[in-house]
Amino acid sequence: MRFDRPPWMRKLVRTMGVTLLAGAAIYAFSPAVRNQFGSVNPVAKRTHAGTFTVETLGGEKWSLAEHRGKVVLVNFWATWCPPCRIETPALVDLHRKYADRGFTVAGVTMDEEPAEAVPAFVKKYGIPYPILTPTAELSLLNRVEAIPASVLIDKSGRVARTYIGLVTEIGLRDDIETLLSENAGGG
Repeated sequence: MRFDRPPWMRKLVRTMGVTLLAGAAIYAFSPAVRNQFGSVNPVAKRTHAGTFTVETLGGEKWSLAEHRGKVVLVNFWATWCPPCRIETPALVDLHRKYADRGFTVAGVTMDEEPAEAVPAFVKKYGIPYPILTPTAELSLLNRVEAIPASVLIDKSGRVARTYIGLVTEIGLRDDIETLLSENAGGG
């Protein structure tokens, strides 16, 4: 004896299947997932990040040139951005874990009123790295399609990889390790 599902059940099963497939496709092609695969660009394909000096939220000068010889992650974020809040603890952990090996994070706030919004955010998340305020001189701004966005710069000041969207500690760790193991000339 064969059991036929009623029409409403067939429709429900079909709708659930389509919904699951659509959700899987959206997830698979999202920036957060795409950022977790791949690796840094080969040395020959890296472009110079530019030289820039900007102010920190505290009013001090921060220059990329002063960090030559280090691996730098420049992270563009805002306090109102949910994915930014999700990735911040990982950036704090990575900064602390690799600081003594020559890695640093520089956070670029995209908040309209950073002096009002950012200090509480920095305190809440225990951010130890400098928070920069963007200016027209910040040449990396042209790489920002959305936030969060991060630009990983090698020891020679070249862009090794750009991440658009949420990044995870796992997604960054291998790239940081790769760059830290390179000579300053690359390779």
